[in-house]
Amino acid sequence: VTGVQTCALPIYRALVDADYDWRQTLPDALGPVLGTYFSEGVAAGDLPLTTAAITEAGAGANTGTAKPCFNFPRPFMEDRTSGGDSDLRSLSADLGIAEIPDWSDPATDRTHTAGYASLLAGYSQAFPSGHTTYAYTVGLELATLLPQLGTEIVTRSSEAGNNRIVLGVHYPLDVMGGRIVGHSQVAAKLSDPSYVSGTVLPAQSELADYLASRCAADGHGDTLEECIDEVGAADEGGYTNAFTDAVSQAPVTDRASALTAYRARMTYGFAQVGTAGQTAVVPEGAENLLVTAFPTLSADQRRAVLAATEIDSGYPLDSSSLGWQRIDLPAALSAKVTLDADGTVVSVETGQATASVVTEEPTTDPTGEPTTDPSTDPVPDPSDQGTVPTDDPTTD
Repeated sequence: VTGVQTCALPIYRALVDADYDWRQTLPDALGPVLGTYFSEGVAAGDLPLTTAAITEAGAGANTGTAKPCFNFPRPFMEDRTSGGDSDLRSLSADLGIAEIPDWSDPATDRTHTAGYASLLAGYSQAFPSGHTTYAYTVGLELATLLPQLGTEIVTRSSEAGNNRIVLGVHYPLDVMGGRIVGHSQVAAKLSDPSYVSGTVLPAQSELADYLASRCAADGHGDTLEECIDEVGAADEGGYTNAFTDAVSQAPVTDRASALTAYRARMTYGFAQVGTAGQTAVVPEGAENLLVTAFPTLSADQRRAVLAATEIDSGYPLDSSSLGWQRIDLPAALSAKVTLDADGTVVSVETGQATASVVTEEPTTDPTGEPTTDPSTDPVPDPSDQGTVPTDDPTTD
């Protein structure tokens, strides 16, 4: 599809992701068949609404005043104290990180660079990662337009964030921060009903119709859902990543391994520094990230799905993120949601090939009163804790 799929080394994929160009990164997430259709549709101008929606989302990716506020040095700097301005508290001033040279992709004749000199020239600080914020904003937008493959798309965004570490320009906490900011900013856009009705839904329809027509022409089924199943886009015929590291220790080969890789990158192996086992926290507006994946669910029901799929409390950035650090969106996007007769979410089973909602058939207890029989423990009640404020644009 693009040069990124021909890369033989993880550093090549990292250099491609450094370009701030969703057209290179996102097709990967759809697998070779649908990814090719997507790339060709965008290039040919056949997906104008889709292109505009993703481009607009990426343009709004902000890390603004946060970077100079935290003022954290880059890991590749020879003097991480920034001339004595930063107290490293006995940590080494120079980590000895080797800079990755530019790479010209023979498949596209395009040169990709990590941009070390430009990062230093503009004194662009490390936390949070702007590239990661961008990767998540465009990825979450596409996942909203194509929720059937949302798990793979958001996991590809996490790979793009991880690639900032590969290049030595960010720390894991920077990437975690970028994920949090990206989620909060996209959720804020999706909280506007006019944006959903006027931008998201038309683009979603355009993309689904285009992909379905391409699939039908090539004999992959008459509907997009049939095509996804036929080509295995949510399984072994979809997004893959053979590269592993100390955190993601197994290659991504299917949806299950994508979920594992994503969750590993949510904490990067850090120990819990706060209290574990706290009540689930779902930030205000986060439920809108599931607006197209579960259109029949109410806002409260979608919040319950996010509460049921979030990670444990106490990891770094949890206490200051208002709940965004815990949101495991790929898990939620792959869930089978079971409701009882009253519409209460009683079971959320992740890792499904297709997201779905089912309602339990009511039964009766010995007294003749209607009841239900949940297959899992009751889903915790999410609590509102506010949203993470957004900032003005800056560079990464």
